[in-house]
Formats: sequence, C-alpha cells, structure tokens
Amino acid sequence: MKLKLICTITNNSDLLPHFLKHYSKQGVTHFYFFKYASADRLHIPQKYKNVVTVINSCCTEGVREHDFNILNPLHILQQTFIGYDEWFVPADLDEFATISKTLRIVDAIDICNKKALIVFQVDLLIA
Repeated sequence: MKLKLICTITNNSDLLPHFLKHYSKQGVTHFYFFKYASADRLHIPQKYKNVVTVINSCCTEGVREHDFNILNPLHILQQTFIGYDEWFVPADLDEFATISKTLRIVDAIDICNKKALIVFQVDLLIA
C-alpha cells in the first residue's frame, strides 16, 4: 500500500531529516511539502530525494493554511497529489505521529481496510 504525507513548511527545517526518518519507518512512501517563501532553506537528505516533492510558494508565512478564504495549501496538495481512494497523513514538521510502539501507521490503515473500518484516531506526539 502507498501512504503519502502532506505538510506545510514555515520554519523548523532542521527537523526535516528526523521527520523523514520517522515517517519512513511509519510506512510513508512519498512526502509532499508546501514550502512558504519565508521558510528556512530546505536540505533534503540524499537518500530521501526520490520520495520528496517540494512545492515552493510565493506566499509568505503571513498567509497560513488557516486562511481558507485566501489559500489552503494542504487542500491544494491533497487535490493535486492524492487520489480519491488513497490514504495520506497530514502533519506539521514538528509532529511525529505514532499508533503504538509495535504498530506502524501504514499497518493500522491496512487493518482498517481489511476490516472495512472507515475512521480511526491517531494520537500525536508533539515535539
């Protein structure tokens, strides 16, 4: 199963290597980042370059994803890169979601798919 992740980046780009490592272990197969013009410079580690797509925005940090009347980058990423029947994880760069120590996010989704469950809750561990 392919599991995609969408994220907006304003700051904290120093967390990116840890973020990519964490979510790769959780089963994410591709990362889509919406980078604000005011964000720190991104350095994508070489081993992740084939699974990362960065959309550079001309918007500054003042225009945030909560300003739905102006722009909603998470919605744009979802509409552009995520198929109607695909699973994705929306996350901030400082959020490291887990299900449990022994169950990856992708495995929990697979269980839900097999049991025809529609909704499950993920608790977030915020850095």
